[in-house]
Amino acid sequence: MPFTGNEGTIITRAQARTMIQSFQNSASFQNVKGGFYGKNKLLTILNQPNCVGIRYYHAMNDKGEPVIVLVGEDDKGKCMSDDAVLEISPLCPPICPESNALDA
Repeated sequence: MPFTGNEGTIITRAQARTMIQSFQNSASFQNVKGGFYGKNKLLTILNQPNCVGIRYYHAMNDKGEPVIVLVGEDDKGKCMSDDAVLEISPLCPPICPESNALDA
């Protein structure tokens, strides 16, 4: 599956909060090895005014699947007030790269 730089789903802060709380109240990531973030979606977060980096949270979507939620932060460690929040997509497995140096 080729990547385009647009992978991921922009979600609202409220959706992110719900998914993070669901994960924190449940089991672990089961067998998820990783995922992929598209460049353009990452830049949507990073290009917010005063954003200096990205914090990630383990979360659970409304289907009960483990995900990672990305949120921009300012230089004081405060989450950005914009609704540009990224949910990881696609997960590995099933969408995994061919064997590489980071494979376990």
